Amino acid sequence: MAVGSGGREETAGHGRLVEPVPSLRGLALAVAVAERGGLGAAARALGISQPSASGLLAQLEGQLGVRLFERGPRGTVPTEAGRQLLPLAETVVRAAGLLQQEARLLGADEAPELRVAASTTVAEHLAPRWLGRVAAGREDLRLVLEVANSSGVVRSVREGRVELGFVEGPTPDAEASLAVQAVGRDRLVVVVPPGHPWAGRGTVEATELAGAPLVLREPGSGTREVLEEAMARLGLAVRARLALGSGAAVLAAVRHGEGPGVVSELVAAEAVAAGSLVALGVQGVALERRLWAIWRRQPGLSSLARTLLARVAEDG
Repeated sequence: MAVGSGGREETAGHGRLVEPVPSLRGLALAVAVAERGGLGAAARALGISQPSASGLLAQLEGQLGVRLFERGPRGTVPTEAGRQLLPLAETVVRAAGLLQQEARLLGADEAPELRVAASTTVAEHLAPRWLGRVAAGREDLRLVLEVANSSGVVRSVREGRVELGFVEGPTPDAEASLAVQAVGRDRLVVVVPPGHPWAGRGTVEATELAGAPLVLREPGSGTREVLEEAMARLGLAVRARLALGSGAAVLAAVRHGEGPGVVSELVAAEAVAAGSLVALGVQGVALERRLWAIWRRQPGLSSLARTLLARVAEDG
């Protein structure tokens, strides 16, 4: 028990800070080391040299009075004390990041800004409605949407260029630094012109699809990944006559007779309703896919991003 300058008794604990206060940069480094399994990888992720990282970690361990990591055959692993303290460190780092985000939103001279990335299908057919719901009645709000294929969206989120990303396809590759949440479903269809031999059949065999040169999205797109994975489960592969960067480009090529195409049902809906293309299913192949939201665990989501995520969940 200590006595303050005014004669008041002061105690450690109950949420009070005592000296030396752990370095926030050191805590962020410790969390990164635990996530990436090594000091070098953590240093690169934070943009500092390995000697600086080593010194920072030693300083943190001195402040805490315990050793957090030890080197072993499997790399840098947490000690028993580390396993108990690192979840608390992650909470502190996340809270500090959210504090910075909210302070920027409240104290900005310019309009609050939310930067989002979405894969092409989501960006063209769903994101405008989602963003519109967040922007309704908010003239002070600035929303920025970046459009890329699914792998590009994940990269933009990972590198911090956007706060929140939306992709379609298989579950995004698990990364300790990223959070993933399912937010909806979509289905792929085969599209052909009305005069195509498949047009009146309703469905095609998986073997027929594998034997035809197709008009597809580019590698790295969620549409392409879902199709290839579904066919691979049957021991089949698809052949791309053309690989194009958007669903709209696939539809145009199919209309011009370049071959059957595979696109999202969302992308095909207008052309099918107008009668310029016919949509088909594939027998024995599940071409349904999930829509995913992704964001960085550190620092987490700002209040604006959480509002957007809630609107997306309402959409189902």
